[in-house]
Amino acid sequence: MADFSSSLQKGIAAAKRAELNRAEVAAVFKELNEQIGDSTDQKIAIVRGSVLDATTDTLGAGIAALMSNKRVPALLVQSKIEPTRSWQIARWKQDPYGYPCTITLGGDVMHCENRAGLERELSRLLSSPEVGETILAAMNYATAKNPTTEGRLGVLGSSDQAPEAGSTGTS
Repeated sequence: MADFSSSLQKGIAAAKRAELNRAEVAAVFKELNEQIGDSTDQKIAIVRGSVLDATTDTLGAGIAALMSNKRVPALLVQSKIEPTRSWQIARWKQDPYGYPCTITLGGDVMHCENRAGLERELSRLLSSPEVGETILAAMNYATAKNPTTEGRLGVLGSSDQAPEAGSTGTS
């Protein structure tokens, strides 16, 4: 006879581990955003969200993907001044068990098997010039929308909207 009781206990233990892993990932993003908030006068945050999937090989397939409203998980820079405004910085994939997580920036795929790996790869992501440009554009946008947030960073730009080059804006 099958040992269903043992299988049930294994499933419950796995569910508890998964819950702890997901909470750990959330804690890493919370710490990330506390530090980013301190460094940007609370102008931006990095959030896990989704964007329309427009990565296809052909124009027709791209139009079909956009029309289907297929969304894919992504990491976004979000304006804290106008939270409906965000810019994609990378693709994001998280296992239902919490780990592994995958961050994709262009052709660079970063695998995170645990907290230390996630912290390392998020730091690497933030250090990249592409992400730096997007963050700067988001901060410029936040400053233009709310000049009273200049603080110690000063005015970063005078445009009303962040440049679209190098970023995928969502409204």
